[in-house]
Amino acid sequence: MRRECLVWGGFLFLFAVSGVWGQNVGVGTVSPHGSARLEISDTARGVLIPRLTTDQRNAIANPARSLLIYNVDCEQYEYFVPGSGWVPVEGGGTVGVPVVKPASEVGVRSFVARWDTVAGASAYIVEVFENCEETQPVSGSPYIVNHPQ
Repeated sequence: MRRECLVWGGFLFLFAVSGVWGQNVGVGTVSPHGSARLEISDTARGVLIPRLTTDQRNAIANPARSLLIYNVDCEQYEYFVPGSGWVPVEGGGTVGVPVVKPASEVGVRSFVARWDTVAGASAYIVEVFENCEETQPVSGSPYIVNHPQ
């Protein structure tokens, strides 16, 4: 009887506090922001994102939209977009450097490259790599793309 009371008491305790725990979680703070599911507050340490090789990343079954990893083969952060695959996190915002978007309509000998234009630019140099591990562009690369102003 005593054991049953302890078990039921434990369930009641978990049920009672689940409303508090189910809202949001704070690490390093007792009052996480209401819009955040998880808030981490620290002035001396950061967050370590999972580090995977390209093969380990590709082995993830059914990755969630916006799943974030650090690809150690490419030395870059990547996030998953259904329909596009793994997309590198671009720095963007640097003056004179276009923000590159994922290629589309990729075929054996062609693809569509997309990027945001840079004010005042009349041409862009496009280097094509087989994959992120390559250090040399594919044969025929770089290409000069003229952009009339």
